Amino acid sequence: KSASCGEATRAFTGFAPVSDPRLIVAVMIDEPGARFRASLERDFKGARVAWFTDLGGVPFEPEITRVVNANRKVFADLGCIVEQAEPDFTGVGEAFATLRHLSYHSSYATLARDNPTMFKDTVKWEIAEAERQSSADVAKAMARQARLYVETARFFEKYEYFVLPVTQVEPFDIATEYPTSVNGVAMPTPATRSRPSVGSTASRSSMRPPAKSRMRSGSG
Repeated sequence: KSASCGEATRAFTGFAPVSDPRLIVAVMIDEPGARFRASLERDFKGARVAWFTDLGGVPFEPEITRVVNANRKVFADLGCIVEQAEPDFTGVGEAFATLRHLSYHSSYATLARDNPTMFKDTVKWEIAEAERQSSADVAKAMARQARLYVETARFFEKYEYFVLPVTQVEPFDIATEYPTSVNGVAMPTPATRSRPSVGSTASRSSMRPPAKSRMRSGSG
């Protein structure tokens, strides 16, 4: 049986068709562009700011969290209501890795097969991991991604801003391909070694929050 685009959208993302403006596809902006020409000046008194907790157990180097947390007073001085809060990131790291493997395979598998010397080992590893995954693995990851979309949309109904680190580590030597540990926590695979915090890369890639919401970082 064939499915309409609306039915497919509901099945794969958990969202209703875009006729329901509250559940519009998460990567779309449904606001007029003119609003972005308006002044950024405003009174922040009472603005609700969510301050990250641990992003589902993502490790950070102490200096990263120190810099971010040192800026909490800035928001409080502006009159913001700052609370420790974040969406539920349980299982998001695993879903991210699964979908990342799939993305690498879709983009580079053929090229890497035809031109193996042009690709580094980490890319080949991503492709190989994708080939080991089952359709059930991908479906599970997509379901977790869809649930995060919905939960994040609800999260931003309460909070205007979400402050969190945008990287796990300080700058490292150019000769180091990737960190093998973060604050004493081993990064055993290329995916975990190169995966930045769920709240940052997640938002840029497979776990983007609704575009109409605004994610802010206190680390720069």
